[in-house]
Amino acid sequence: MGTCVSSVSRLDDKEANAGREIVQHEINTAEYAVGKLYSFYNDVKKNWATTASRVVGHVVFSPPFRLGAGTTKERYTEDYAIIEVDDDKIERTDFNGNVIDLGTEIPFWEFNKRKR
Repeated sequence: MGTCVSSVSRLDDKEANAGREIVQHEINTAEYAVGKLYSFYNDVKKNWATTASRVVGHVVFSPPFRLGAGTTKERYTEDYAIIEVDDDKIERTDFNGNVIDLGTEIPFWEFNKRKR
């Protein structure tokens, strides 16, 4: 009878240890995320506190919103803007946005002429 209890106890210990490992991994992941969040918060508080510090550029061209762009079958919505970004505010190599970077090869007035 003692042997039977011992094997059940070992099985319970293995399951408990496996459960603890899973929970410990989740705790480590949460602590890492909290650290990243605090780092982000401190960056925002330090570098983006004023309205002026949050202005990252200015709109150069923004045509009216248009419905039904493209072919008759496609009928896309057209809504875009050309924004000149202040290089002192945004590091280009770190920026992953919903953008197409035209660089400096095409001035906005040239781009506008090509659009029409």
